Amino acid sequence: RFNGTNWVDVATLSTNASGNAIFTPLAAGTYRAVETMQSGWQASTPNPSTQIVLPLDGVGQIDFGNFRLPAIKIWKFHDLNGNGVKDANEPTLDGWEMNIQPAINGIGSCTTVGGFCAFQNLSVGAYVVTETMQPGWSTTTGASQTINVTANSVAEVWVGNAQLDWGDLPDPAYPTLSANNGPRHAMTPALYLGACVDGEADGQPNASATGDDVAVGNPVFGNAQCTDDEDGVTLVTPLVAGQQACVAVTAHNATGAPAVLQGWIDFNGNGSLADAGDALAFTPTALVPNGGVSNQQYCFNVPAGATFAGGQSAMRFRLSSAGGLGFTGVAPDGEVEDYQAPVACVGNLVWSDLNKNGIQDDGAASAFSGIAVNMVWAGPNGVIDTPDGNTTPSGDDIVYAATTDTAGCTGSA
Repeated sequence: RFNGTNWVDVATLSTNASGNAIFTPLAAGTYRAVETMQSGWQASTPNPSTQIVLPLDGVGQIDFGNFRLPAIKIWKFHDLNGNGVKDANEPTLDGWEMNIQPAINGIGSCTTVGGFCAFQNLSVGAYVVTETMQPGWSTTTGASQTINVTANSVAEVWVGNAQLDWGDLPDPAYPTLSANNGPRHAMTPALYLGACVDGEADGQPNASATGDDVAVGNPVFGNAQCTDDEDGVTLVTPLVAGQQACVAVTAHNATGAPAVLQGWIDFNGNGSLADAGDALAFTPTALVPNGGVSNQQYCFNVPAGATFAGGQSAMRFRLSSAGGLGFTGVAPDGEVEDYQAPVACVGNLVWSDLNKNGIQDDGAASAFSGIAVNMVWAGPNGVIDTPDGNTTPSGDDIVYAATTDTAGCTGSA
């Protein structure tokens, strides 16, 4: 109340459930009201209020308007399946530093407690939320998120991280990096290829597909000395066009159910795993039973048109509980392993050696077509046990049969 010289406090009240504070009785006079501002709110009307003159037995009304200053609440969670969404079974993470730009009154970071932290008393506008990455983790929700906040709003941001295994084939020909949706698997100690699996922050591409083989990643499941975690798949036969080939697979599976092995090979060497026939159809099965396998052979047919241009065969193998994966994208468990295998081409030409010098220098006209040719592979022991001319292999040999084409050639890789 104004006493003619100064403003003097008359009473202090808190608003009721209806938002009202009623001061009574009051003497006639000149009054104004002052609102005590609460944290996180801002006045939208004058404070102190404009003054009113209250007559004897009169009633006056003063209204205050407020709006909540914007806030951003950041939730941090362990994205167990790497899908970028907070699922019901996924726990929150404490002790992670979250960052905001522009900073608020000089404060640009907070640390999660109880799975979240918050920035309050914001101005209306756009803010960029990032995190300080910890070793052995990868983001599943993006390196940053831009949030536009308005008056009276509290924006919630979910930031997910997973411990991921990535591939290492050359990129971008074979998508490997996060930027190209490279293959990655949320890691679990229950399912992986070989003796171990370790985590990386992103794909590790290089020309020889050994980028994931040179250092121990973080974390590690299986053998702690996991320098080379790409040790689960070995090519155990030649890759011969039109013939069956096999890989030996070692895998750890403690999921309680069969897992699914998938594979892709760039059979024509064109820098793509998307061509018809590049996806392998394993026989008799693509399943890895609960309990795992050790050097179990999984076989597939090599396309008749395989050429292996460039003398390399890029190979990608993925193990997961559900299967149905492509050669890119995220998987909820398991592991991806990439390989570059050198391939030598053996051309078998049957021709008429007119000058009997043992050298094919008599021109294309001397070639014979329709001639049956057998190629014998000595098998893992490196010794040819099959007698010349036999089409039935002996020992661990494999006999490949072909017939020369119109140019007198057969092709084996």
